[in-house]
Formats: sequence, C-alpha cells, structure tokens
Amino acid sequence: MRLRAQIELITVPQEFTRLCNAVLIAEHGDDFLPIDDDRPDRGNDGYLKSERRMFAAHCFKRVQNQSIDALIRAKMVGDLGKAIALKEADIWSIDAWTFLSNYSLSDKLGAELMRTGRVAGIDVAWRGPDYFANALTRHPEVAAVFPGLQVNQLSDRLAQIQDTLAGREETPDATTPYAGPPRTLAEQEDLLLRRSPGWEYLLFAGVLQQGRNALETKWRDHELRLPSRTRERLDADEAVSYLSAAFGRLGSIVEPLTRVFEGQQAAFGEPGEPGDPVLIEHFCELGNWDLRGVAGLGCRTPGGTNTRGVRTAV
Repeated sequence: MRLRAQIELITVPQEFTRLCNAVLIAEHGDDFLPIDDDRPDRGNDGYLKSERRMFAAHCFKRVQNQSIDALIRAKMVGDLGKAIALKEADIWSIDAWTFLSNYSLSDKLGAELMRTGRVAGIDVAWRGPDYFANALTRHPEVAAVFPGLQVNQLSDRLAQIQDTLAGREETPDATTPYAGPPRTLAEQEDLLLRRSPGWEYLLFAGVLQQGRNALETKWRDHELRLPSRTRERLDADEAVSYLSAAFGRLGSIVEPLTRVFEGQQAAFGEPGEPGDPVLIEHFCELGNWDLRGVAGLGCRTPGGTNTRGVRTAV
C-alpha cells in the first residue's frame, strides 16, 4: 500500500496531530510552535513564527465511504472563522492560515475559503496526504517514529533492481546461501538479486524482524507501564458492558486471521515454485495488522495497567 493511502486511513486525531507536529518541526525547526492538542486550543494547532501562519489539523475518526464535501466545508469554515476571531481580538498575530488534513479538498471549497481569507487579510492554504507522504520521504528520521506508516518500498525497489540488472552482464551467484534474514532494505535487495534457496522464508523473517525492531520503543513503554491515553473510570456495570463489547470485537479480529494464513501459499509459492516477494511482505503486514487489533482491545495486564490506557474499571 502506498504511503499516501496509509496516511488517508489514519482515523485517530491524536496520531494525525503527532504526525503534523513531527513533519512541521522537521521542516521548520524552532520556527514552528506546536500547540498541546489535549487542551482547548480555539482552533490553533500550531504556529509558524516567521510567517505568522496558524495551522489547523483534522482527520475523520472513521474512514468515510460517502461524499464528505459538506463535512469538510463545515470543519474548514469553522476553523478559519476561529483564526479570524483570534486575529481580530489581537490574541494571535495571523497573516496566513494553513489547513492540514489527510484527505483532499475540492477546487470549489478552496476558492471559497481563499475569498473568505482575503476579506480578513489572511492568506489561506491547505496541505493534504501528498504533502505528508513527500515530507516523510524527505525526512526518514521522522518516518522512523511512525512504524505504522512505514511505506512498503518493495515494489519500488524491485523496479530499481530490474533496471540495475538490465545494465549488468553478471548477476550474484544464486547457489551461494544467504547468511541470515535481511536486516535492512539494502540487504533485502541483495537477497532478491541472489534468490538463493529458501529466499522466500529469509525475506519473510527479515520483514518481521525489521517491523519488530521499529516497535522496540513502544515495547519499552509497555514494560514501564507508561500510559498512552487518558484513562476513564468506570463503575461495575459499565465495566461489564465494556468487556462484553471488547470480547465481541475480539471475535471479529480473530476471524480474519484464518484468511491471512490461507493466503500464505500464494505468497510463498507452490512446492517447487518460487514465491512472490510483494505478497510475502504483504503477508507480514496482514499478520501485524491482526495482532495489533488483538492487542488493541484494552485488556488489563497484571499490576492494574491497561494495554491501551483508555478505560479501566474501578
């Protein structure tokens, strides 16, 4: 899945705000002032000092399967109105305003907002999923702290490998066994060039290992029982209702696991036939998705902590 598509699927506002702040800090350094999203911000999600530019960020809390132009217009007009009010009240000095989203905007809505901004003396702009995808490509150090958005680069890398092979007279010796799973994208390229016996399984192990390493800091947070979300106290009746719903969700998460493992033959190939490297990496991503879903049910752990830190019973 392309990076742009992954960004479009973000449905957790706090995660999207974290992405916006990380990208803008990487792009502008100390010139950008992030605003605490857990407190009332009156429409101010960040401020660029040198341009007197205020930012407003938004993503929907669920994937939309219908026309959302009206919802987008309501959100943008509302946030721009807040910026105009802050400027008129001389609370913030605002010459420019940028709307950050993980979805695209229509030309008609953009023209309307620019007219509204001109009347108030504010230059209006917006940045969508393409901006964030390009920024993560420019700043790999930022992409590293968002393992869920690690772009599947295998297809692009394969195309580069094919171009390289077309200009070579010799290819690596495929009879030489490869030493261990690939730990980096460069080693994956080398493994795919060699295609030594068992390369499919080495690729699978390497992709899983790289994904695990990318989550090392989150695992350390879990070991230290650091809260990741605001907790909400429940009485006994609410706790029973919540647990009942959670176990219902567990069934809907576990059931797709069967389909995931049914797809492994297409990825690894029939006996005696080569596998498909793109499907192998996709197989890894599907497994990780299902396991993340199971881990995300908010089950209590020994010591009274909560894996998600969202709701705990009294």
